[in-house]
Amino acid sequence: MKIGLIYPQSEFGNDPERIREYAQSAEALGYSHILVSDHVLGANPARTDGLPIGQYTHEHAFQEPLVLLGFIAAATRRIGLATGIVILPQRQAVLVAKQAATIDVLSGGTAAHPSGVALVCAGVVEELVKISAAVILAWRLP
Repeated sequence: MKIGLIYPQSEFGNDPERIREYAQSAEALGYSHILVSDHVLGANPARTDGLPIGQYTHEHAFQEPLVLLGFIAAATRRIGLATGIVILPQRQAVLVAKQAATIDVLSGGTAAHPSGVALVCAGVVEELVKISAAVILAWRLP
């Protein structure tokens, strides 16, 4: 059985030393991987549209997942790197695939395939299928 950790996005703020210590400690303790999440923008609690705000607001530090994984890869040697979700409709799919492949190469093969969809709205399903197909194709290219 593999046991990993979910990276605590808001607890460390923007302190690179604490992030490095967390990753190195997780590796030293024998955890199999670190999983990071994605939120491009946090919700503004003052909004009045009635949608749920969630756990994070626009005031929380929330690192971009692929950049964060690159930082963690540089600070560790063998711990697995994964994303819970990367919100593909907000990114260029081929660029995400290249970034993920680069992290995988530079980390010595410890990165997991970072794709997923966090929210599906009416009218975007066809676009999401195209984006997912592009990521899968780019991921498999040599």
